[in-house]
Amino acid sequence: SVKGTIVMEDENEQGRRKILNLGHTIGHAIEKVLNYNGITHGHAVGIGIVTELKWMVSEGYLEISVLKRVQEILKRLDMSINIKDIDKEECIRAISFDKKRKYDMITLSIVEDIAVVKNMDVPMKDISKLVEHLFLGEEE
Repeated sequence: SVKGTIVMEDENEQGRRKILNLGHTIGHAIEKVLNYNGITHGHAVGIGIVTELKWMVSEGYLEISVLKRVQEILKRLDMSINIKDIDKEECIRAISFDKKRKYDMITLSIVEDIAVVKNMDVPMKDISKLVEHLFLGEEE
């Protein structure tokens, strides 16, 4: 598998493997806030991917057409990308304990296009803007 190859090439997550983190910052926060009940890891990461891509579009890193393409794929998989009853502040608090956080920065995988990903350190003070996209409707 592609994931297996990347993991084998970068066992200590020092380089290329970090691109596999897409969606996991929000996904892990969702899992933690829900006490790991009622949602699978894959579903949480799927929601995280869409949330993070929405944020990337809003920040000008990504064209909206890529976001729409991912949303369409998730619809075909019958995976709901909307979530309710998640507290924004609890979500931000959960992210503050993420393994990708270093002091006042957190490393996010930034998608620039299909299969074009880079890692970028984002200030923790900006995470509330990212989390806000969890609560925006699909068309936002």
